[in-house]
Amino acid sequence: MKNALYLKGLRLWVQGLLLLALRWAQLKNGFDPETGLSRQSVPGIVLAAAILLLAAAEELLAGRGACRIHGGGFAGTIQAFVPLDRTEAFTRGMEALAGAGACHVLSIRSTGAAVLLP
Repeated sequence: MKNALYLKGLRLWVQGLLLLALRWAQLKNGFDPETGLSRQSVPGIVLAAAILLLAAAEELLAGRGACRIHGGGFAGTIQAFVPLDRTEAFTRGMEALAGAGACHVLSIRSTGAAVLLP
């Protein structure tokens, strides 16, 4: 138990350092003090929320599945690959933090890449 708490704390500390590095880059690249947003990068508050939700997703997955911050722009999306037997609990946990309707369950076709005709 102590080891798991230590690792969780360490992961959050590292993520905090990454956020600090991003904020430093924002200051160097044109941070607007009036709006609190970077002129060229990710709004800090959105990134901070995404990082916290990413840590929560990792906890909910408990080593089964994978998650990451997906895309660019405002970095407001977390992509998670969740085992089918954990989908309901994962969705419930994430929506408790992010709000109802925040999770969208998608399925992957078994065909893979294919031309779809109307």
